[in-house]
Amino acid sequence: MAHPLKPFRCGLLRAAMLAALVLCARCGGERGPLLIIGLDAANWDSMDELMAQGQLPNLAEFVRTGTAGELATYVPTASPALWTTIATGQSPDKHGISFRVLKLDERGEHEMLSALSSNERLVPALWNVCTDHGVRSAFVGWWATWPAETIDGYMVTDRVHDAAVEHTAFPPGLREDLAQAGVFDGALPPEQERLIREVRAQFAAWRRGVEEGSVPWRGSVPDVARYLDDLGERISAYRRIMAMDYATERITHYLMDRDRSLRVVAPYFWYLDVCQHLLWKYWRPQDFTLDPEEQRIFAPLVPEYYRFLDGVVGRLCRHRSAPVVILSDHGMESSTAERCINDLFDVEGLLQDMGWLTLKPDGSPDLARSRAYVHAESRQMRLLTVSVVGREPDGTVAAADLEPTAAKLTADLAALQAMPSGEPIFKDVRMLTAHDKSYKAGEFVVYVFAQADVAATINLHAPLSDSLQLGPQCFGLTRWNRWQPGASGQHTEGPPGIVILHGAPFKRGARLVGARLHDIAPTVLAVLGLPVADDLEGKVLSDAFSPRFARQQIPTVPSYGPRVGRRTAESGESGDAAIIEQLRVLGYIR
Repeated sequence: MAHPLKPFRCGLLRAAMLAALVLCARCGGERGPLLIIGLDAANWDSMDELMAQGQLPNLAEFVRTGTAGELATYVPTASPALWTTIATGQSPDKHGISFRVLKLDERGEHEMLSALSSNERLVPALWNVCTDHGVRSAFVGWWATWPAETIDGYMVTDRVHDAAVEHTAFPPGLREDLAQAGVFDGALPPEQERLIREVRAQFAAWRRGVEEGSVPWRGSVPDVARYLDDLGERISAYRRIMAMDYATERITHYLMDRDRSLRVVAPYFWYLDVCQHLLWKYWRPQDFTLDPEEQRIFAPLVPEYYRFLDGVVGRLCRHRSAPVVILSDHGMESSTAERCINDLFDVEGLLQDMGWLTLKPDGSPDLARSRAYVHAESRQMRLLTVSVVGREPDGTVAAADLEPTAAKLTADLAALQAMPSGEPIFKDVRMLTAHDKSYKAGEFVVYVFAQADVAATINLHAPLSDSLQLGPQCFGLTRWNRWQPGASGQHTEGPPGIVILHGAPFKRGARLVGARLHDIAPTVLAVLGLPVADDLEGKVLSDAFSPRFARQQIPTVPSYGPRVGRRTAESGESGDAAIIEQLRVLGYIR
């Protein structure tokens, strides 16, 4: 079947020249490229406060003289899927990049099922459409872009920091050029380096005082030594992640300086998301119980990350009249982890107290004295198996009684309610049949597992201050809640992201309402003068355009068709271990 863009290819040179002329004219004659700047987890609440204080001058100028609004997101907020939606104008169900992260075996061990690979994407992305029309582009750091695709321009993938992984950049040899240019040297701007040194010194002095007893500990965690170790690691992690975002900026400058023919430059900065996961409680302390001195020491770190990114935006936007799209895939909110039960909730202990499970002295299930046990677990989910005679060693339940026993277990777990809030302990409990090999949570997260009989998902909204009645006894939920340092920032409820559209094509000082992740790709293509496919789920954000630009005819095409030319990574999935560890640190997986 003929590719739907084939009729256009005979005029690629003409289209490229026309797009360049149109873009140049719309940008007031500037030669700067269209910039798409991704700031993962940037949110208006934080930015509005900091802009009002004069701490984000570059972003404040773009908001004041451009068009800005909220950007509706998906739930669950899985960044690889969301940024691929931004790049394609299609939902995860259509573009194929979901977040199928875990396979659970009998020991509960994790295996990366979905490599978050560009090979999984089913539809063309912005860089493919630009390539088909002779528009040179550079995309830096976007999720699910490894292995690097062959495009007209440059592709620096999300695996580029790992020198052991192949095909992390296109064209071949680019990764080596970047390394020789020193962009991976771990440097930071002097202002941020100075602040981190100050925070580290203050923390070290406070920690010594707490450990020696000369400074009182006024926090609420049960394991102070472990907590202090975790705080020290968070300072180190803060510097590491900022250095990686700074490397993304330096890569972007390198490519822009190397190739002035680029018409689209799109760097993606992930680590504001990580920073807020780890340190949000110091930015919004009213939602948490903190030692006052700890709060004082760590309070500058989240605002400083926003100031750092504001500087990045200012340095990248050399041509202020050239089009700029600044966006995030979702926002950030306070986690309930310190006020509600967490994903380490001891379901095994609960099953013991309910009379379903007996453990051996070594902590393993005593199947000869149990009716059911925890087969495997993943973050909030617990997979439970009935101890069936002949299926499990020393099983106690007759095979004929498997289904009624699983039904009873399901009903018992579903009936558990915390008091006085009335919150269920499990937000979802379901029986699994022999044919159930997956469990879908939300819109596109899929867990795949070895066969179990019941799947139970913990409700993270049950307050720790509540109690649970089990027969004649009443227990506080703290009985089963295992402490963990945890992430204080979260986006599981789908807080909206941000979008700022600035430059000659867009209105000045306008508010944008109703924008969605899908709408970014068609809007970018319209600005470039490239055809917008009719079958995209997103729409052009025409309300953001200036009257002059809005009068321009936007070319269309029925479809871009399926993605063609996937590249196989000869290096296999060698980068998966690092990705799994990052996801584990952030709490995405257990």
